Amino acid sequence: MVASRSYTEALSTIDASTFDWEAYEGTYTGRARINRLKHLITICLAHPSPSSDLLARNAILRLIPRLKSETWDLEVYLEMLSALYSLSHAGQSWTPLDDMDIDGNDNSGRLGELSPAIGKGMTFRPPDNQSGKEEDGFPDEDWVNNVRETATREFNRLDVELRGYMSNLIRESIRLTHLAFAQLATKVGNLDEALKYFAAAREYSSSPQHHIDLGVSIIETCLAFNSPAYLAGHISKLEANLDRLHPPSHANKGNQGQVNMNTTASDIREMEAEGERSKIIRKSVTARIQVAKGLLALSQKDYSKTTRELAFITDDIGPLLSSSFEGTALSSSDLALITIFTAMMSADRNQIRRAVLERGTFRALVGDEYSWGLDIVRSFVDADYKSVSGLLEMAEPYLLLNPFLSKHASSLIQSIQTTSLLQYVQPFSTVKLSNMSHALNLPPQNLLDDIEALIENGKLKGRIDLIDEIIVMDDTDWREQMFTKAMAVGKKSTTLSQAALFKMKLEEAGITVDPRTREHSIQPVARIDNQSSGEGALPSGANTIAVEGAETVQEAEVFSSVVAP
Repeated sequence: MVASRSYTEALSTIDASTFDWEAYEGTYTGRARINRLKHLITICLAHPSPSSDLLARNAILRLIPRLKSETWDLEVYLEMLSALYSLSHAGQSWTPLDDMDIDGNDNSGRLGELSPAIGKGMTFRPPDNQSGKEEDGFPDEDWVNNVRETATREFNRLDVELRGYMSNLIRESIRLTHLAFAQLATKVGNLDEALKYFAAAREYSSSPQHHIDLGVSIIETCLAFNSPAYLAGHISKLEANLDRLHPPSHANKGNQGQVNMNTTASDIREMEAEGERSKIIRKSVTARIQVAKGLLALSQKDYSKTTRELAFITDDIGPLLSSSFEGTALSSSDLALITIFTAMMSADRNQIRRAVLERGTFRALVGDEYSWGLDIVRSFVDADYKSVSGLLEMAEPYLLLNPFLSKHASSLIQSIQTTSLLQYVQPFSTVKLSNMSHALNLPPQNLLDDIEALIENGKLKGRIDLIDEIIVMDDTDWREQMFTKAMAVGKKSTTLSQAALFKMKLEEAGITVDPRTREHSIQPVARIDNQSSGEGALPSGANTIAVEGAETVQEAEVFSSVVAP
């Protein structure tokens, strides 16, 4: 199967000289684009080949200028230069420095926790302290020293300000300083420290708007670093504060009715404008929440929930392209690609057709770079499994280069292939292995291994005839199943009808059925309580039948003979 191909073989099929970098970077900006390029470099270096090495080198050369212009992330900068040096000088690598050789500074405690490369200095260098051009793997010493000085000065300034605000108990200034520390930690590339400062800022937040702004910042930061696992507790807090400050539109209808005789036309216009602003803010924050939920579910391998959260997001809140969220954590095209593969893995063909193929808004998200994703869906829905297999083989390296789907590429492809196989054999009682191999575009031996695994797992009911090279499916007597289901439906309908008739007769006789069970009852009995003093016919409304041991009217029918005339 496609999934059995090694990652090295898959990545080696990419032509580094014609790789479309503009399409790969897409609309991503800032830390999200840096992490995207870093992911490509990491996976290419982990599975080396001439093609992947060249691809990694080109990515490093694109990444370094962005690191220097947009961040103070010395850790990633030195890591990338070390990898570039190894690619440029075969068999050589940077050497670690002894503790005595590290040029640290006096404030290497908390600053070292924020960024070891800034607080403690460079821990490894090119061998023999060589110097050269940056494109050959040698660091820009001037930039490194300038970043260390600037970051240290900024850290010390914020630290002094925070101490002063803490001593004077200036709550709002303390909150803003913690947020500034979080921004500094993000700029030097330390997500853990940024989250610590965000948590400290939460303690000094005094309004729902503060909590909403904080929640949005946490979501954007975690998703930009492609670390949705941190978001489990933050999403619910953000939702609660959003509902409190900007409730849903149906909750505002009651408040809009608070118009009295003293309300002027300008007041009404102001109320309507405020409602529109609240609606826009709610849509913007909801987009972030839904994306965060979808990517969190993806990281937990809950593909069905991922599809539910991401598939119809543009129908609910509009396109991401119209908001500032586009590209800061997730692009519209990546959202569409994730939805396509998780839907094929977790939904049936009718659901996939409705969610993907029949929605023009979704097809517009895919874009030209992922147009093959729609081709896979069409082939899968139309049962053209040979095309599905070929397209998956072509798509595998691009899934590996996608930071959101890379960890799931193997399981997604394996699951889609398994579903294709099961759907192919479903209408048949016997299938030739040669026909299956041709229809699914799979080698016969791999196909045989997959069928054996499915039979062992109980997903496929049948047996393999190696002599005739066919698969014999377990015979299913559809006629018997139909009559069995019909008899079950008939019995259920008869029981309900008899119960309804019995209940109607009881109501006509003025008898109330009490299905509650008496304590210490040994066997079901029927008891008639006569509340009248006379004998003979009981007056309407004066009789109660207590059917002990019966919990429903249907069960009470069993005892109807006790009171039947």
